[in-house]
Amino acid sequence: MLYNKTILVTGGTGSFGKCFTKYVLNNYNPKKIIIYSRDEFKQFMMQNEFKEYADKLTGKYKMMSDVEYDKFLGCVRATLGIKKLAEKNDIDCYVYNDIDQATFKTAGCRAGFYPEWFNENVSVLVPEADIGAGIITYILKLLSGKNVNFIEPFHIEDKFGTFAGGHAGPNDHNDPMWQKNVVISRDVRFAKTSWKYAGAPFAWYRFSPGMKTVAGLFEEDGKYKLITFMAESLSEKDTPQSERKHLLATYSHSIFKPVVPVKELWEKILRIGATQHYAIVDGDYRKELEDLAEIMGFEFYSIK
Repeated sequence: MLYNKTILVTGGTGSFGKCFTKYVLNNYNPKKIIIYSRDEFKQFMMQNEFKEYADKLTGKYKMMSDVEYDKFLGCVRATLGIKKLAEKNDIDCYVYNDIDQATFKTAGCRAGFYPEWFNENVSVLVPEADIGAGIITYILKLLSGKNVNFIEPFHIEDKFGTFAGGHAGPNDHNDPMWQKNVVISRDVRFAKTSWKYAGAPFAWYRFSPGMKTVAGLFEEDGKYKLITFMAESLSEKDTPQSERKHLLATYSHSIFKPVVPVKELWEKILRIGATQHYAIVDGDYRKELEDLAEIMGFEFYSIK
């Protein structure tokens, strides 16, 4: 009943007014909220809550010229809504359905940034409502204490022995060593939709280079399969296809060169039986994953 409505909140900087306004912003898509308060300082602070995070992002990252600022703020609001929900409920593994119609209706876009709260609290945020991918991402976070990313293999190029992988939506772009690899870029895939903030941007991150553990957790007929292998995330200068840093439009991504020949690798994975999502982290955690699989009774496949 509050969609596309103009709402006047009197006493808007009091405890109820602030909570009500946050609830409406996080759960509905009003046309306008007018805050009335006799306390101008509190009103000023409330108006700047979202802007502070927006300024932090634009202070760290270049924003592409075609990003509309109101849509950027819409994405910031959606991102902070996720962060507040995770913080309030002390969530360890937030599996976010970023393509759900309710998300678009309430927020007007899908969240595109990765709040630092998740890193500070040894928690993870993964998109596309894949619980298995969320769990393996969280496992690698606990094992490594590092920034863990979420990918979907897009295609292989046997000629170069590589595959492209990445994902849209929030993906951990907070590695302090690789902030130069992040650009704020519009979500081209959803730019032509009818949602209020269609085309709202993402943090467009070229994953850090180096050797990664790639791992996926999959369920079939009540049994769990843990599949893992090693692959090098290539820097732009080592990428045979192109030396451009950002190759796949707005999706956080990299070009990967697996230790096993790329065609053989994916043929083996297909024979084992798996879906499309994986977690990646710097370093080799295959032994730890094997030990975990034994403890949990998972089928374990280390492809090497």
